[in-house]
Amino acid sequence: IYIHAIVGLLAEKYKIIIAADGQEGLKIARAEPPPDLILLDVMMPKMGGFEVCQQLKSDPRTRDIPVVFLSALEEVENKTRGFEVGGVDYITKPFQGKEVLARVKTHIENLELHRSLAKENARFKTLAEAAFEGIFIHDRGRIIDSNSEASRLFDCKPNELLGQNLMGF
Repeated sequence: IYIHAIVGLLAEKYKIIIAADGQEGLKIARAEPPPDLILLDVMMPKMGGFEVCQQLKSDPRTRDIPVVFLSALEEVENKTRGFEVGGVDYITKPFQGKEVLARVKTHIENLELHRSLAKENARFKTLAEAAFEGIFIHDRGRIIDSNSEASRLFDCKPNELLGQNLMGF
């Protein structure tokens, strides 16, 4: 009964796809386009939520999809296992509608920020590689990234520069 109420609340803001069991959930998650977030019950027919999550996280197509566990199992061991298999959150029954909505919203916003950051990082890498100067990015003097021109100038492979002290050059 709680699930139906949560689905109703979420459906007001998000497109919801429901799977009858873990195997169907995996099939849906691997389809195009992939979901932005997966709410996963720990106790499901055919395949439990922990196993589904492990399979999602081991698949390159689905490993970055945030998984939020929903369960009546409140034991610390279950919550810990949920995080160990790759979940980002664990919500126990009885669910509070506003809490679930807030958590889903937060995880969706985090995913959007992550995607935006990855896009900006890719743009930066493209710009850095197009530069004629050697570019180093460092953290307190330790090289954490460089462009190909920096590698050429120092006659080494890019990965050989990583971790080196910038002041040593």
